[in-house]
This record gives sequence, structure tokens and C-alpha cells, in this order.
Amino acid sequence: MAVVVSGGDVYVAGGWSSDRNVGVAGYWKNGVPVPMTDGTKSAFAESIVVSGSDVYVAGYELDGTGKAVPTYWKNGEALPLAGPTSGSGKLAPSPCREGCVCRRLDLRDR
Repeated sequence: MAVVVSGGDVYVAGGWSSDRNVGVAGYWKNGVPVPMTDGTKSAFAESIVVSGSDVYVAGYELDGTGKAVPTYWKNGEALPLAGPTSGSGKLAPSPCREGCVCRRLDLRDR
């Protein structure tokens, strides 16, 4: 789970179980859940970055064989990533020059 505060709003990335006991990736904004997956495939959000009105979340979604596919979501739209056969994407702020918002995407085997 990851927490970030932006513009007075609190965002928490993570997930919860659907009625069918499938992991749903999402985040909470000021305590209100915002799902990013529909609960048909298990998924989990691991990190979050907010830049202006854009919300970037990274984590993974299980494919049909049960392997974790690194995935990031921009404003709720899933963008699967090429990477290890099994792994997790993690989005984290990175230091950069003044006046620019930079991000780093780490892939790691699970």
C-alpha cells in the first residue's frame, strides 16, 4: 500500500476483494474507493503518484495462467507493461531538475 497527499487530498493505493473473492486494484481518494479493475482477474495496486489532475497507479494484474503482469493505470486506464514473465510494476517519484515532475518505473521478479 502507498499513500500520497496532493492538493490537500489523500490518496491510498491498494486493493480489496470483490464479492467473488477476486482482488480488485484501486485507490482511495479521501476515503472514497476508486476501483481500477472490474474483479474478473485478480489485481493489486502498489504505488501511486498524483501530478495535477492525473493519477498514476502501478501494480499488477494476473493473466489467465496466474502470472503477475506489471501494469500501470493512468486515470483508471490500464496499460500493461512488457517485462519479466512474472513480476510487478512499481511507480515511484524520482529526483529530477527543478520544475519538472519525473517518475521511475521499477520492474522486479516476484
